[in-house]
Amino acid sequence: MLKLSTKILYGLRAAITIAQNEGAPLSAREISISQGIPEQYLEQILVKLRKAGILVSVRGPGGGYRLSRSPEEISIYEIATGLEGPIGLAKCLDPEEDYECDRKNNCIARLVWSHLQEQIENTLKNLSLKQVLEEARDQGIIEPLESEIP
Repeated sequence: MLKLSTKILYGLRAAITIAQNEGAPLSAREISISQGIPEQYLEQILVKLRKAGILVSVRGPGGGYRLSRSPEEISIYEIATGLEGPIGLAKCLDPEEDYECDRKNNCIARLVWSHLQEQIENTLKNLSLKQVLEEARDQGIIEPLESEIP
């Protein structure tokens, strides 16, 4: 089974939780408790998201993390690659892997994985944090904010 890392899964959950808070900072502890993510692991994820330019940290009382931009400007691709680096479904497609294969130019499997990787990247690039948040609210996965209730 092809699986996403827990770093990406937890990072996405943390980013959605922060987006729900409408610009007010959330501490790692608050996110950890609300999402059931181990706090020490979450801290590592939040630091990576900050270094990737997705989050900013706010110091002092009431500090924590908030999005660096609006949710519609942050793609899921940005979150995934900010946490794990470029997507590479196979060694030969990983831009960071120094892998040479003698079948590189005539490999049918590479052709298939290349198409799949392109589709995955395009989907993640075209899916914003705002879209995920809205869909989760529409499906009742998360509660709408009081200001959104008609």
